[in-house]
Amino acid sequence: MAHIIRTAKSGNDWTGNDLAAYNIHAQSLVDFFGIEKLPSVPASLGAFITTKDRTNATDNDTYKLLHHLDLAHMPKDDQEAAVDLFAD
Repeated sequence: MAHIIRTAKSGNDWTGNDLAAYNIHAQSLVDFFGIEKLPSVPASLGAFITTKDRTNATDNDTYKLLHHLDLAHMPKDDQEAAVDLFAD
């Protein structure tokens, strides 16, 4: 068997081949979490879940969370810190 040397790279640079190499694939909720239904969402996240565009946010916290989510989804070059900031 060949020993493939894998080097670290940003998640943004992963391809379908990388996912296959690490046996990463989509799973159902039951397969991944082992439960049929996820717990209910805290009321504090209700606006975040139902607001699709940050410009429609009803409060400042929801606006900021959606703004950081937007930055994390499409970081510009050398701005991958936005992903870290959102995860914190």
